[in-house]
Amino acid sequence: MNVTIIMPFSRAHNAEAIKASFVSACDGFNGKARLIAVCSDEAHVGLFDESVLTFLPPGLDWCYFKCNQALENLQPSSPEDYFGFVCDDDLYEPGFFASLEQLIGASRPRVIVVNMKRWFHEVAVRDELSAWPDSMRVGLVGLEQFYIRGDIMGRWRFNQNVSHGDGDLMARLHAEMPHDFVFFRHLFVHWNKLPA
Repeated sequence: MNVTIIMPFSRAHNAEAIKASFVSACDGFNGKARLIAVCSDEAHVGLFDESVLTFLPPGLDWCYFKCNQALENLQPSSPEDYFGFVCDDDLYEPGFFASLEQLIGASRPRVIVVNMKRWFHEVAVRDELSAWPDSMRVGLVGLEQFYIRGDIMGRWRFNQNVSHGDGDLMARLHAEMPHDFVFFRHLFVHWNKLPA
């Protein structure tokens, strides 16, 4: 199992914490995990090992525009490799990718969804978004929760004209292929845990 994580990036003050979290998330992982920072400030490009530089046109949601730009420029090394997404204030739990690898075993589900703890930049978790079929819609699933196989992600893009492109994408995907989703409710990502 290999994973490419696309991260729309603009918060330089979070770079070191993000990199440390990603290294910790890879502990025990047998596959390869890449973190790609999608930057619109040239000064940010050197903060990460891998990055994509893109400049934002007016009128589009910057997060989903950056994700789509990265998808246009990146190809998985295998159709069974995964794409995932995080924002530049999110964190993974230690050993996250090894846990994910163990949960899916030899299977290669097309779409994987995990739970999310939402911090709202506060000192404690405020609530959670659940990995559950009924949550695959706007407002109930976040960008950081899903991992989509390369052969599927190659045909899909985020709606750049809305502020809820993550829920929109998952609603469309789940409507077309509901039996290709797996849900892991005991594995978490952490949303908005770092400073804004």
